[in-house]
Amino acid sequence: MAIFTKLKSEDIKLFFNQYNTSVVEEYLPIHLGIQNSNYFIKTKSKTYILTIFEDNKIIRKLEFYFNLLDFLHTKGFCNPYPIQTIKGKRKSIISKKTAAVFNFIKGDSLKKSNSKHLFELGSVIASMHIKSKNFKYYKGNEYSFNYWTLNRRKLSIEIEKKQLGLNSLIKQDLSAFQKLDNLNLPRGIIHADLFPDNVLFGNNKIKGILDYYYSCKDYLIIDLAIIIISWCFYKSSRNKLEINKLKIKNLLKGYNTIRKINNKELESLNIYCRLYSIRFFLSRMITAKLKHDPSKVTTKKPEEYIKKFLYFKKHKIKFENLIKS
Repeated sequence: MAIFTKLKSEDIKLFFNQYNTSVVEEYLPIHLGIQNSNYFIKTKSKTYILTIFEDNKIIRKLEFYFNLLDFLHTKGFCNPYPIQTIKGKRKSIISKKTAAVFNFIKGDSLKKSNSKHLFELGSVIASMHIKSKNFKYYKGNEYSFNYWTLNRRKLSIEIEKKQLGLNSLIKQDLSAFQKLDNLNLPRGIIHADLFPDNVLFGNNKIKGILDYYYSCKDYLIIDLAIIIISWCFYKSSRNKLEINKLKIKNLLKGYNTIRKINNKELESLNIYCRLYSIRFFLSRMITAKLKHDPSKVTTKKPEEYIKKFLYFKKHKIKFENLIKS
């Protein structure tokens, strides 16, 4: 949620003439994220989010995202959904760019989370997996084996500069990645970007899950792996990276109240935690090479996920024991 496109008041008011809304009274740019330009739009009666799509890869897949958001909304899930224009369209043009208007979900992302939040998150994500079961549209996971191997080679020099021998360790796990298909794990629609800033809470309950731009059809356990690596680590008093097993336990138990996790999924979690740590430090390294203006775009450092990858290389967590305890 960056600001690549700066809008004037008259641009926004003219744009909203296409919608059955009251007059725009206030707008505010949102200076977060790296992909789209976003604005809070306040009218006399409601608040909306105006999104300007800056990434051509996202624009090409907009129909999939819109269809998914509409489908989940009809199932009663807590997601934003596109507001249609007076002519019934879900997207339009502003400042010569593709844009859409979404409902506003009131809530806040957490600066600090506890095990109860993780139980809630587990149950809500399991609900999303169940509710999207009959969604008929398909989009594959762009973070495939080819993505990992191609970018590992492209960034091999930079990876070795981060830590000697790191490139070889990544290569080992990519070999293991190819064998995961043999497990025949449950598949369905996954969010694939379940970071804390994409989850809105209010009174310790989840009010909204945001940003479905990486959503696709793949193994359901991937969403849990991403939550574990992005929500369940902390720094000890000695500034050492540690994992909070109570959070993981509650995440798995919360999920299990809605959809039962099978043993093969639990056995695959260690490798998926490593693989998605690789995914996020590779994508962050790629983004860093673009050298965005930091005043406009939030660029995240890859080192965090290198450390998390190495943690899982050193420690094998017995997830099956956590869910039973």
